[in-house]
Amino acid sequence: MTFNSVSSPSSDRQNLLTGILTRAGQILFLFVFLGLVLFLGSGNIHWTAAWVFLGISVLSVAINSIFMLWTSPETVAERGQAKGWKDWDKLVSGLWAGVQYLLLPLV
Repeated sequence: MTFNSVSSPSSDRQNLLTGILTRAGQILFLFVFLGLVLFLGSGNIHWTAAWVFLGISVLSVAINSIFMLWTSPETVAERGQAKGWKDWDKLVSGLWAGVQYLLLPLV
């Protein structure tokens, strides 16, 4: 006789919430880092174009986040965790994110 291991609904809900909060922290870190790069690089916190860029970026991520949380919160939670990723995938993803968020303001 075999038993399937089934997690409790409260455990699933807690894992989902943890994954979503982890992803939110990652995104927050990304925008703080981007802001530091922009404003420390320019030496001026009153740079209007940088504030507009950050505002548009935050707005687009917020709209995407609301849509994703409404339609598929499991996907958001999964993106907050790096389990199952191969080392080369972590490297490529990290480099791509770095290049995208460092070079995009320069362009």
